[in-house]
Amino acid sequence: MGDAMSRRRLSRSCQRAERYSVTTLLQIFFGSSVGRKRTHDSSGSLSTMKTDLAVTRAYAFMQSHFREQVTLTQLAALSTLSVSRFVTVFRHRYGCSPYRYLCALRIQHAQQLLLDGMPKSHVAAEVGFFDHSHFARHFRRICGMTPTMFLETREDSAACCD
Repeated sequence: MGDAMSRRRLSRSCQRAERYSVTTLLQIFFGSSVGRKRTHDSSGSLSTMKTDLAVTRAYAFMQSHFREQVTLTQLAALSTLSVSRFVTVFRHRYGCSPYRYLCALRIQHAQQLLLDGMPKSHVAAEVGFFDHSHFARHFRRICGMTPTMFLETREDSAACCD
């Protein structure tokens, strides 16, 4: 009976954490050293957890330094991976390239600054874009509209709610 409960708990854990292998879940669940020697397994082994942790450091760095010029070389060095391996692991972990994530992060912060009333020309520089056209191009690609259209739709929806 207890064995069946453990299997059900493990099954539920697997469903919640699809990116880890059963071996990793067993390590987390039971705190044992199950499968510790399998460093070549790319589906959730100990080496995969280390690269995930390394990529998470680069992810956190991007979140705190998005206003600055961030290079792949910097991020790869932070994660102690080669540039090509870093990009592959990052894309696998987060579903997009590091550059696309950085642009989306910048646009997310730009939207808030625009809503706070900051002029568009200042917003571009504030969030780390080289100039207004660079900012507008990425804003349109990510949001599907220009910064001006974004502000107009927000003003229209605010007017409807008054």
